[in-house]
Amino acid sequence: MAAHSNTMLRAALDYAERGLPVFPCSPRTKAPLPPKDTDPSTGEEIPNSGGLRKATTDKQQITEWWTIWPNAMIGVAMGEKAGVWAIDPDAPKDQGDPDGREELARLQIQHGSLPNTHTHLTPGGGKHMLFRWRSDKPITNREGGLKKKGINVRGEGGYLIFPPSQFFTGKNYEIQEPLDSFHFADAPEWLYDLILTKPEPRISDLALAMVRRPERTVFSDQSAYAEAALESEIAELSVTGKGDRNKELNNSAVSLGTLVASGHLDEGRVIDGLISACAANGVLQEDGHKRCMDTIRSGLRYGLQHPRSIPQRDYRSGTDRYLLGPIADYSKATVAPGEENPEQPQKPALVATPYKRVDPKTIPLRDWLYGSLLIRKFVTATVSPGGIGKSSLVTVEALAMTSGRGLLGVSPKRRLKVWLWNLEDPQEETSRKIEAAALHYGLSEDETDGYLFVNSGRDTPLVLAKELKGGAFILAPVVDALVEQCRANEIDVLVIDPFVSSHEVGENNNTFQDMIIKEWGRVAERANIAVHLVDHTRKMGGTEAEVTTESARGAKAKTDGCRVVRAVNRMTEEEGLRAGVENFRLYFRTFNDKANLAPPADKSDWFTLQSVDLGNAPSNLQIGDSVGVVTTWEWPDALEGVDGALVDRVFEKIKGGRWRDSSQASDWVGYAVAQVMELDLGKKAHKARVANLIRTWKATGSLVVVEAKDSKGMMRPFVEVAEAAQ
Repeated sequence: MAAHSNTMLRAALDYAERGLPVFPCSPRTKAPLPPKDTDPSTGEEIPNSGGLRKATTDKQQITEWWTIWPNAMIGVAMGEKAGVWAIDPDAPKDQGDPDGREELARLQIQHGSLPNTHTHLTPGGGKHMLFRWRSDKPITNREGGLKKKGINVRGEGGYLIFPPSQFFTGKNYEIQEPLDSFHFADAPEWLYDLILTKPEPRISDLALAMVRRPERTVFSDQSAYAEAALESEIAELSVTGKGDRNKELNNSAVSLGTLVASGHLDEGRVIDGLISACAANGVLQEDGHKRCMDTIRSGLRYGLQHPRSIPQRDYRSGTDRYLLGPIADYSKATVAPGEENPEQPQKPALVATPYKRVDPKTIPLRDWLYGSLLIRKFVTATVSPGGIGKSSLVTVEALAMTSGRGLLGVSPKRRLKVWLWNLEDPQEETSRKIEAAALHYGLSEDETDGYLFVNSGRDTPLVLAKELKGGAFILAPVVDALVEQCRANEIDVLVIDPFVSSHEVGENNNTFQDMIIKEWGRVAERANIAVHLVDHTRKMGGTEAEVTTESARGAKAKTDGCRVVRAVNRMTEEEGLRAGVENFRLYFRTFNDKANLAPPADKSDWFTLQSVDLGNAPSNLQIGDSVGVVTTWEWPDALEGVDGALVDRVFEKIKGGRWRDSSQASDWVGYAVAQVMELDLGKKAHKARVANLIRTWKATGSLVVVEAKDSKGMMRPFVEVAEAAQ
């Protein structure tokens, strides 16, 4: 008991050092133990002064508390001060209660997977999943759209019990995955939308919105053009059907925002007009006022950054589209249609190029830079589900290329300059992955300095293409700047992780995706580099276990345009049993899958995540940041360490009895093997090894399965030693 209480105090101080305000809670009821303050003049308790409100990071106070209550559980106040909030999907307590775990799984199938984040396992079978606090989206304990789903929300004004707290039953709160300790991910937007959802507007509000049409005032030709544009947008949006309404709302806001920016339209009138169109087409009633306004504001923000120049020309009003459409290339935004230089000779749109035969020996050899994965002037894609370790994999591969060392069994042809651009994670998270890998592999600064370039999408977003009214457009200035940087720094390999964050175009449109992937090919050609795009899989069905090229999310044209496509698969539980590993979730395999032919599990390239402590914990803290580093792993050989003498003894044991083929039988042949090899079938790894040996001996014909009657006269399959093996 003393040892446990000492552990609790150390853990509470550890959390406090990390900025998490703590307080003691009852091991029986989970209720806060610090009492309310007392008014010295009246002797009465002061409301809202005890329990959670006393949460602190003060070491002296924490030590005093756990001296008074040595076995108290650790409560941590959620909210802005802690910098985190959480969801708590509960196991059902009574019959008929919703199962929060199942409800959360359904939500992820519908909206997308949650990111790996700091997660606790609770004694009751539930989970605490913690996310980084966002000041622009404050979370309280209000459940919003999660209400009645068995998923609690804990934010400002709420608290959680943290590991290693022990309930009075003896069961502990535990960290689910040590690699995610103190890694608080950003919650996805869909989760915020569910929690922060507000009641739909009343019918009277909707009716009011429908009649608030903007007043039209014409002051000049250009004002008339702008007014025609506004009327046209509202008219078209008002009759837009389901499926396209949100996209068209965003496009209209972008287009009209360019006219607001140039002073030709009033922003308030534009918003009123767009809301009235939303009410007319039904999206306001279905999605709610907040979501419509979010879309409008997002589009306006973009449009306001690109003022539109209106030419002195005729225009059409009414429901016809106005003649000056969205500008595809904003570098040409000052050149209006019809104002090009008339003296410049016009080039033919297409030119047929005669082919001149060359000596094949003079054609340059393909420049493979890293094994059979990356080739100069081409695009490679890695397709993987979330949470496996693909970002850690490409990080170690980048270090292998910059150092010139075969860290993962593949030696680059020479030291290469690699630009690693993670568009999701903050810079410090990528630094954790890099430094953890450098520690594990013993890389010096000389092996990366001048060869490794790293950017974060948080600081430097990369958007190669946008979808606006009229279609999708490549942003030429962005492409040119990217190529220029690659050339200036003599980059050999550019890694974009993930691909989906490098554009703002519909993922399922084959035409648009074909355009983008071909543009990446032109980037590779112009910059003379290999481009590596890290891509997510689509939502995989329960029966669809194997990730292949076909599993990539979005349009098929994307992977069709890549020279190489690598698939990443997490080890399954069944594979883990066969391989005899304890935690199968730490293992994954890859294979080049352009032909969509998946090799057997034991023929793939296997990797595992090794936990590396960065050593960045301040003094008196127990744990620093633990980061997963990818290392190679070999599928175990079933016959490793098994010599002829041992095999003879096993076969003699089998011949000395009658052994069933079924592993569920009490006289399974595996018991004979385990007895001779002194293995414990109660251990998963030992049982897996025995099963692999039996499978191998069957495949070689040393053991055979025969039908015979059991003690009850029933025909059963038995295992015998083959005559040739005796």
